[in-house]
Amino acid sequence: MRVANAQKLQTIPKTQDTLLQGEDEVKTLLLLVDTNKTGKVSEQEFIRFMEAEFKRLDKNKSGEIDTKTLVQSQSQVVPAARMGK
Repeated sequence: MRVANAQKLQTIPKTQDTLLQGEDEVKTLLLLVDTNKTGKVSEQEFIRFMEAEFKRLDKNKSGEIDTKTLVQSQSQVVPAARMGK
């Protein structure tokens, strides 16, 4: 029983490893959203970014986006600086 439990523990990623896996994505997102280049994202910067992303994704102007649209969009994020602050 101990061997089975040890094997299960080995397959579970450590919290630090999990955090490191997402670190590059977070840094990229920060560069996209932090338009004033302070190294931090203000509420206004975040909301501006999300509004622009929603408008970009809502191609048929229905006011709604679905899961398929969000999944397809993951590799197509536009830098906030190019969104027309």
